[in-house]
Amino acid sequence: LMPSDTIMLPRDKLLGFATEGGSRLSHVAILASALRIPAVVGIGAFVDDIESGEFALLDGTSGTLTVRPTQLQIDGFQSQVVRREELEERFSVITTEPAVMKDGERVHLFANLELPDELERIAESGVDGIGLYRTEYGYLSREDLPSEDELYQDYKRVARAFKPLPVTFRTLDLGADKALPLLRNHENLEGIEHLRSIRLCLRYPDLWIPQLRALWRAARHGDVQIMFPAIPGVTEFRAAKELALTVRDDLKREGVACADELRMGLMIELPSAVIVSDLLALEADFFSIGTNDLIPYSLGLERAYMDATMVSEPYHPSIIRSVRHVVQEASRHEIPVTVCGEIAGDPFYVLPLIGLGVRRLSMSPASAAQIKRVLRYATVGEAEAFVGSVLRLPTAQAVDYELHRYLLEHYAHLLVANVAASE
Repeated sequence: LMPSDTIMLPRDKLLGFATEGGSRLSHVAILASALRIPAVVGIGAFVDDIESGEFALLDGTSGTLTVRPTQLQIDGFQSQVVRREELEERFSVITTEPAVMKDGERVHLFANLELPDELERIAESGVDGIGLYRTEYGYLSREDLPSEDELYQDYKRVARAFKPLPVTFRTLDLGADKALPLLRNHENLEGIEHLRSIRLCLRYPDLWIPQLRALWRAARHGDVQIMFPAIPGVTEFRAAKELALTVRDDLKREGVACADELRMGLMIELPSAVIVSDLLALEADFFSIGTNDLIPYSLGLERAYMDATMVSEPYHPSIIRSVRHVVQEASRHEIPVTVCGEIAGDPFYVLPLIGLGVRRLSMSPASAAQIKRVLRYATVGEAEAFVGSVLRLPTAQAVDYELHRYLLEHYAHLLVANVAASE
């Protein structure tokens, strides 16, 4: 599936889906989570072995698809559903409470937003605002480019819905598996298949300017900040800021109501940005670490094709050390830093992130309650001691094993993912 296919799936006819290819870091998996569609991705060849009309059990939490299950498996599956619901009910009281650790340390949890239709559900998750609004998904469900006014109405709605809480809009991150057919066929966008994200926007500003204008206008209606994706270094970040400021000046010259200022930050998702994060920290108002891209770019992998054999790669020592370096540079220059990739909502990763100094996490709203549960029972000292031991491990597999061993030993009673394992 492509992201645009996923958005267009008939929701009234769909219980869930499984794919042979893909990974849990893929845009399709992220969209499935946002749309609350149970999904299992990257499980290898299976379609040819299934006949139409056969019965199957799909578990998006454990990532399993059981074809032609026995009655014993069906009974066990139904029991797991009941136990998960009981666990969620038992801890539902903390859903709308702040994320506070056992020793009183405050951690700010934000939501990732893909489509404005998610606003009501996110508001119920008790988060501290929107840490990552993936604005490109508003383009993927269309057959033509949205107008400035259409974008403005969407962005104003989001800003107002969370006021006075902050909303971080990531500017257009199109390209790769999020390239639009209408862009590929556009006569003035030659070579677009070789460009992505900020490079695409800077090469073709006419594509980007309507969004920037809409963002400046919407910023009057809430606490809005913007961040630029896939920034490789200072040159591109300066160019993006300069164009954004030029757009604001044009709006004012035209007499169009807009904000006077916007905080501007960047996503650190390329190894080059990690290495020069000390230089970028001099230019940016904030950082967001986008581990979904940082992981495959750092390890020479294709994000959309990280299958089940690569399950340990998010725990690679280089990723943990990269996060540590960026957090240290952000702290040294006194700018906030948020982790907004899928690992931010991974209960097995939360203690290392806290131990590295991260206090701002942005995740799928569905993950917030479970992360709060773990934080409630943990202390900063524990997290720092734990990550110190993890940083000495030499391989992704060793880190993966230690994180899961430790969390299951100390926090198993809090984890929804552990329900199936305990059956």
